[in-house]
Amino acid sequence: MGSGEQNTTGRSTGVAIRPLCAPWLVRFEPAALEVRVLLSGAGRPGGTLLWEGAGSAAPRTFIARTSELERLDRDVFLARFTITDYDGRGGTYQIRCGAEQTSRFSVQPDPAPGEAWRFLLVSDHQGLPGATSTMQAVARAAARTPFHAILFAGDLVQEADDLGSWTGRRDPPAFFDSLVPLLSTAPLFVCPGNHDVSCTPGPGEEAYPWDLEVFTDLLLPPATTAPRGCYAATCGPLHILSLFVARRWVPGDHDARTGPCYEPPGRYIFEPITPGSEQNDWVRSTLAEVPDDSALHVVLLHHPPYAQGRNNVPPFDDPLEYAGNQIVRHIVPLIEPWAHLAISGHNHAVNHHLIRGVHYFECSHMGCGHQPRKWRPDGSVAPEPGGNPSRFFAAEADATYYAILEAAQDTDRVRARMSVHRVPPGGWGDEVYAFDL
Repeated sequence: MGSGEQNTTGRSTGVAIRPLCAPWLVRFEPAALEVRVLLSGAGRPGGTLLWEGAGSAAPRTFIARTSELERLDRDVFLARFTITDYDGRGGTYQIRCGAEQTSRFSVQPDPAPGEAWRFLLVSDHQGLPGATSTMQAVARAAARTPFHAILFAGDLVQEADDLGSWTGRRDPPAFFDSLVPLLSTAPLFVCPGNHDVSCTPGPGEEAYPWDLEVFTDLLLPPATTAPRGCYAATCGPLHILSLFVARRWVPGDHDARTGPCYEPPGRYIFEPITPGSEQNDWVRSTLAEVPDDSALHVVLLHHPPYAQGRNNVPPFDDPLEYAGNQIVRHIVPLIEPWAHLAISGHNHAVNHHLIRGVHYFECSHMGCGHQPRKWRPDGSVAPEPGGNPSRFFAAEADATYYAILEAAQDTDRVRARMSVHRVPPGGWGDEVYAFDL
């Protein structure tokens, strides 16, 4: 498009209106499929989405709702298209913006009753070197059997306010660019990690400013009464409860620090989870309203309640010190009566603990680059939390992982199976560890 061409608002601009990345999908309600994309332009550029649903008589056109993302860059906008009354039968779409247009993408139909849904499980992308080989292996898996949704347990990017962390950077790969076309064909469900928060460390609790603005705009429901970073959703056989449980290490003298956001010896929890906090009360009320049904109940949170790894100890918990862990003290008792599966990330490791009937699964697809530890500092073997069985992946700095959850809803129950796929250097191998839920 040439200089001075009209944008969709009818106002002349010298900046070309163009998509900055491939679109991505979110679906917080079964009957509303939303397509989002980053646009570059001036004067609030818009666009149109041409949607052709499976079996529809004619294509439908949707006009973008756009919002400026000043925290990312000048003249960067987020465009949202909502496909209303979505019937779950899939379809194809394309976004047109000025003289430019995206590729045409296909959305997979929902499985028929009794057939299995396939969910990709990953976390801790952050543009790390292993992301490329992991996503190549995931793309091959999707080509064989497509995914119906993606569950991402936080730390999508390295810096939330950096546009290059989201798109446009090739080495290391930016988030949206490295997951094409997966995000354009399967809805994304995420929870925020510590790297997804914009913050500046300060000397005390009140002097530690942070916000979740960019992450919320890009990936969370546009309007919700839930606390920051939280939402509840249903996707096929899954009831998903997504929480904002993320910490950050705060350097300095911690002797005088108190308050609901701190855990010794210097962890800062962004959104409080203590009793009486907004998030704690919301979890209680939300789970009290969920009907007793045959769905698979999944909790999505970035920091795991139970974990072993150098990214977790120190400065975080020793495996034996779970009693002082706020997540174990304040979140686990709330979700334990309800959840079948709790998915987390953060430690760049793969852990599977089965504790009092709940599968705690840590699925950091960047593998074991942070040297997960199975041993105490004195060299003795660290016991599993509470003596419960687990599968812990030993240190393999060059290996990465991804996981697949397959779930089919029968009349009175959900049949579910998890599989962990190891990707060795080069990305061409596929060793599998699987378990039933």
